[in-house]
Amino acid sequence: MEVSVRESSEALRSFSEGERRRRPLAILLRSPEASYGERCFEIAKKYVMNERYFAYILKSKETGKPYTGFTTDIVNRVRQHNEGAGGFTKGRGPWDLVWYGAFADRQLAEDFEKYLKTGSGIAFARKRLMRG
Repeated sequence: MEVSVRESSEALRSFSEGERRRRPLAILLRSPEASYGERCFEIAKKYVMNERYFAYILKSKETGKPYTGFTTDIVNRVRQHNEGAGGFTKGRGPWDLVWYGAFADRQLAEDFEKYLKTGSGIAFARKRLMRG
């Protein structure tokens, strides 16, 4: 699937100016439906996946339970989860990618992943990142 530059620019502009100022190192994308998620992947491949670190949230299609993780290759990692690789996600899939953030700094991405696994981080993710 190929995404035009015009579509990509419109998607990136959809973030409010305030959000871009508050989160200069992360691009926050939600994918409530598969076609939107595929477009997000294409946009990310073109503009943000070079030398980036990702915190992400998956949701099980079977149980609806979320899983939070960290990676340097988001496309390959989601594929691995769906193929049954890994500990917690093995046998609990298939998985949908519902949110990911791209960070320029590894430590920030790891810290944000750890935060998303805390009580307040879980509440934040449910309210702000996993709506819909």
